[in-house]
Amino acid sequence: MRIILAENLDGWLWAILMLAAALGTTVLALGGLAPAFLAKRALTVGLITPAFLVGVGATWSLTSSYYKVGVFDHDHLVLNLLQPWVLMAGVPFAACVITGSVLFYKTLKRH
Repeated sequence: MRIILAENLDGWLWAILMLAAALGTTVLALGGLAPAFLAKRALTVGLITPAFLVGVGATWSLTSSYYKVGVFDHDHLVLNLLQPWVLMAGVPFAACVITGSVLFYKTLKRH
């Protein structure tokens, strides 16, 4: 017996993958707080880089899909671009900024 799906899952699958990547890399970037407190620059940068790349990828994906739709009213912008961006790209970017600022502060304090 074969299962027939009545819905196109391309958009849903992409959204689930982006949310999982955002969650995973955010946890990884926040895990970089431990080496950041010890001012270990290479390890901290290595841990925040995936979150930054996921944030850039999510931003690119969301803006390109928004411009492909071609609807530019305010409600559509908030609902279909800004809210997903906050979850998929804003949270990893915030984790990068927090961890990077702790590293920057500890590096300045050390010298």
